Order: sequence, then structure tokens, then C-alpha cells
Amino acid sequence: MIYRFKGAIYKVGINPCVEVPERITSKMRAIGGYIYTKGEINKYKFEQTLVSVKNGPYRLYVNGPMKKNRM
Repeated sequence: MIYRFKGAIYKVGINPCVEVPERITSKMRAIGGYIYTKGEINKYKFEQTLVSVKNGPYRLYVNGPMKKNRM
């Protein structure tokens, strides 16, 4: 299944992340509180884990190579 969304990158402490919409994460299966994903940002392919936030949405933490390819 392919899901698409746009979101603003912001920092939690020193870690950049983006919130993944609930309309998407509700269709995915969490294992131990994490959702394992594969994705692509402007042709940069990645495998990341979505992290649950207490009383909030899942977050996708964004690393350096992902940030370089976001534009």
C-alpha cells in the first residue's frame, strides 16, 4: 500500500521530525509501539521507524540524507 502526505519538519530537542497523519497510521500495524516503513523523498529511498508519541501522532524522524533530498 502506498500512502502520501506532506508535513512540516520541526525539531524535538535536536532531532528533526515530521508528524505522520493519523489517517495513514491508523491503517498500519504497530509492533511494540513502532511502525516499520519504507519511503522515498525526491527519489531518496529510506527505511525508517515511525515512533509513537503518548497522546499524539506518530513521528517520522528525519536524518541528514533525507533532509538534503527534501527539496
